[in-house]
Amino acid sequence: MIGIPRGKHLPALEAADAFFHSFGKQFDVYLSIERSRALDVQFDDAHRLVMFSRVPDMIRGWREETGLSGARGPKPSIDEVALLILMLIQIRRNGDFVWSELDKTLIALSDEQRSRLGVRNDVDGWYHRIRRCYRRLETMIDAFPGPRRKVPTAKQYRRILRQRENNAAELSIRAGRFHQLIEALLEASIQLVPREIRRRWKGNTTQDATKVLMLGARGNPVVHDLASDRTPINYDAGAYSRKGKHKGDKDKAKGKKTDHAIEAEIAAMVRNAPGEKADFPRLILGYDFHRPGEIKGAAKKMIESIVGRGHASGHFITDRAYMPYGAKELFRTLFQHGYEPVFDLKKNDLGKKDAVPASRKSSLPHEQIASLNAHLIVVGGSPYLSFMPEALVNAQHTYVKTLEAIRADTKLTPEQRAHLRAEAKALRDERFLEREVYRLTRRGSRRPDGSQQYNYPDPAGYGLAYDERTGEIIEPPRQKTIVIPFEVEAKWMQKYPHKSPQWREMYGLRNAIESINKMIKGGTSEDTLVATKRAPRGNTFSALVVGLACVSVNLRKILSFYRKRLTKRLLTSQNRLHRSTYLTIDQIRQLRAMYPKWSPLTPPPPKAE
Repeated sequence: MIGIPRGKHLPALEAADAFFHSFGKQFDVYLSIERSRALDVQFDDAHRLVMFSRVPDMIRGWREETGLSGARGPKPSIDEVALLILMLIQIRRNGDFVWSELDKTLIALSDEQRSRLGVRNDVDGWYHRIRRCYRRLETMIDAFPGPRRKVPTAKQYRRILRQRENNAAELSIRAGRFHQLIEALLEASIQLVPREIRRRWKGNTTQDATKVLMLGARGNPVVHDLASDRTPINYDAGAYSRKGKHKGDKDKAKGKKTDHAIEAEIAAMVRNAPGEKADFPRLILGYDFHRPGEIKGAAKKMIESIVGRGHASGHFITDRAYMPYGAKELFRTLFQHGYEPVFDLKKNDLGKKDAVPASRKSSLPHEQIASLNAHLIVVGGSPYLSFMPEALVNAQHTYVKTLEAIRADTKLTPEQRAHLRAEAKALRDERFLEREVYRLTRRGSRRPDGSQQYNYPDPAGYGLAYDERTGEIIEPPRQKTIVIPFEVEAKWMQKYPHKSPQWREMYGLRNAIESINKMIKGGTSEDTLVATKRAPRGNTFSALVVGLACVSVNLRKILSFYRKRLTKRLLTSQNRLHRSTYLTIDQIRQLRAMYPKWSPLTPPPPKAE
């Protein structure tokens, strides 16, 4: 007997093959090493991933561009590729990036492992060598150069900014290199998963920003205050506020509490459909960083990176910080690459909107604007006939007002409140269904200019149409279709009516990013929330550590995906390393004998030397 239900046989067989593809070992061998010497599997995983990526070739090219090729003079004791492997080991080991901790990790490696890194074994004391190696890497990828030994005065800080402005072209190249570095490592972690499993993901993506605390409890003056001395040594970070777009300059100027931080932008895979169990590991797709609140262009840049690496496009699910407000270019990028935007709206935008609001400057002809506004209204991101009854138009707005009234009524018992809330929700959902007979539906694919053709609803669905204010009969539109221009689509439109059951289910997939943020910051995992573990100064170092944490999270999620398919019992943190939790190698052989037509997955990537 195999010891697991028949429905788990093929997933387990697949996981056994896929594990070898991803980690270069049979699972039982990996587990045995992990139980007795975790550092060995951490080294092997980090070395395999970095050498499998494009990073070694990229760094060789950057060294030549920056004059650090090493053609003359002694070879460095540790090079930048070895340092990145060491840092990836460190993030999985304890996340502590004080130089002395990296020194301890390098010493803990065996002579053979250090040789594989290209590190000489005939020297002792790695603290300063590691630090100098990072400084060399920093000269290639740091877009925020400046002295870090002493907090600058206002005059010194203005001089730093002038020097950066004069060197803007080089700093732009460095910023690009940083992005290429993390992108290459993330993509390598994704490519470790066999193609057959990767392709099950159909492109649904979510993106969010999360704060990365920086050392400097007092924080800086606001970003544009150049007349004041800087206060922390990490003077390139900014004030982070929890509300809105998280740019805390105004709150800080008013004396309100803010955090001294940068923001990490993270994009990740989500399930293909609400309620559907994912049969692929949901990995981090993209990463970038910026000062708090400076998110303009962040989502557009991420989408272009993801699509540029050949990944599928599906739904793009974000909060109000990204869409729909002021995000016309993001909409254009999403439409061009075949994404379906899913976003939330502010309370003030829950009701009726003209197709082209009069308050907005428009490039459309006046006649076209008049025609669109005469026939259509936009409610919750969907186009409806302009004579849809007001009760249906205001379904969500009425629901919100009702909830506010229930909360304000102090005489109600908890049971009465629950009953009234349930009634209000049922009425809201009923009105959403009644709206459907007035809603225009998409016809065909989006056009190259971003416009979209829609079908008018069948008049038989809504019957007699009339103006609620005057009682006059309205003749339904005679045409069967209408083309809605990009300008209108890019302001409000999304596939699912806002707050409808379909929208709520799809928008709920966004919660996956919160789970990822928790993993990155968690004290039992990568632990990036603790700023004191990132003692080296500057935005770039902290951003690099968080980027490596994203790579580490991908490795852990891949491992977890395989573990769950190889278990014979419920997997918990207590039994994760127990051999009895998993299928044995003999049981895997029995499975292969039971399914002789099983075709192994694609061969593993070439073994890194």
